[in-house]
Amino acid sequence: MWRTYHFLIPLLSIFLVRVDLTDLIPLSMTAQSIKVLDGDTILVNFYRSSYRVRLRHIDAPEKGQMAGKLDLGEYSSQCLRKLIKPSMKLYIHGHDRYHRILGDLENVTLKMVQNGCAYIYDYAKFSNRWQKTSYLQGQNQAQSSRLGLWKFKVLNPREHRKNYPFRLTKK
Repeated sequence: MWRTYHFLIPLLSIFLVRVDLTDLIPLSMTAQSIKVLDGDTILVNFYRSSYRVRLRHIDAPEKGQMAGKLDLGEYSSQCLRKLIKPSMKLYIHGHDRYHRILGDLENVTLKMVQNGCAYIYDYAKFSNRWQKTSYLQGQNQAQSSRLGLWKFKVLNPREHRKNYPFRLTKK
């Protein structure tokens, strides 16, 4: 027997394939097990799968980016570890051009910027003007107070990557 929903399900599936719904409404989930990979990337375990999540709006120094004897990438990772709790709400906002999940953990990214542990990502897309202003104010205040990375003469991570286009990988 043919019902109305038999007609709607194929149409809905076509719509879902064509439109990334996270552009409209961020998805949220509770992340139980969170591992910090670097200052702006985490690994989240959800049920039996693990997902690599790039924290949006921030750009942290690369591991191996040095200021004297201090590894700035490790410093930024330590800052992120201090801000993460055992169970946090993860908001997923889509994916980037490298197909990594873009997300935020209960405004951890804003706290990273305010503590001077990360820069604002140059190409970040903010939801509204208020959000962008709060990030800019946080970075300016951290910079003027010489908090975190601002204590050192630090090259913006984007500029650092331009100067070192090759990437060493472990085998």
